[in-house]
Amino acid sequence: MVGGRKSGKALDSVEVYNPLENSWSSLPPMSTPRSIPAVTVVNNQLYVMGSNNADNNRDFGQHFWEIFEQYQNTAEKWDPVSRMWQPVANMSTRRSSAGAAELEGELYVVGGNDGFNALSSVEKLVNNKWEPVTSLPQACAFHGVVQLGGKIYAIKGWSGLTRLKSAKSQKQKACTFAPAISTSFLFVNYWTSPVPAILVKEFI
Repeated sequence: MVGGRKSGKALDSVEVYNPLENSWSSLPPMSTPRSIPAVTVVNNQLYVMGSNNADNNRDFGQHFWEIFEQYQNTAEKWDPVSRMWQPVANMSTRRSSAGAAELEGELYVVGGNDGFNALSSVEKLVNNKWEPVTSLPQACAFHGVVQLGGKIYAIKGWSGLTRLKSAKSQKQKACTFAPAISTSFLFVNYWTSPVPAILVKEFI
């Protein structure tokens, strides 16, 4: 369990489950609190990217840019040998609720949202530098991302997370959501859409 929220605030804590002992233990905290980060394993190291660190207890009113500043492009990794968190280069885009996967030893971060909009952009980490990759056919956040058979699958999610820039009521200060994405996308060297439904069901 990596990060999350408690009482409206992002957490820096990480817990590990041992299925042999049926018990949880804590790792040292991350360098920064992270809520809804992208998480995956590459070369036996745990990578954690992005976050929404906005305090849910705070009323930002119409100061929407302050919310944007709480979305993070920072990244770090846990090295189980040294048992330390190590810094990773910042992503080119602030992201929360993104997905991540390893493909041929490289780390990919897919979609997410930046506090205003869902994202279609994709980037990969090469020699501790983020490089852009072909974008998704559709902006996507809160989606599943998995690698299987040398391919990355981006599965469902939300296509239209948009934060209102002005609000007339407290209710309108929340995010607005477009309908959930019903299709999924497949990446080899480019994204294709849709993936056959029977294939998608294998991951649900």
